[in-house]
Amino acid sequence: MTLSDIEIKKAREVDMMKLIMALEISHKKESGHLKIICPMHEERVGSMAVYSDHVFCFGCMYKNDVLGFIQDIYQVSFPDAVRMLNSIK
Repeated sequence: MTLSDIEIKKAREVDMMKLIMALEISHKKESGHLKIICPMHEERVGSMAVYSDHVFCFGCMYKNDVLGFIQDIYQVSFPDAVRMLNSIK
């Protein structure tokens, strides 16, 4: 089943900070963003900054948008990431 442009656009518009809270990922609020422990490498303190449209890790330099982040942390395909994001309320 193919994805429509509307489905992809809707998934890309998901706010990263709201997603982190919806997924109940432990976070710390900082001015204008959230801090989380980076799932891309081992660490004890949060070095990943979560902004509304992307994430950036100051430890490993990982950067991605909401779709890429979901694909990487859940090891899913692009279509599956779109479906996951569109199912989150």
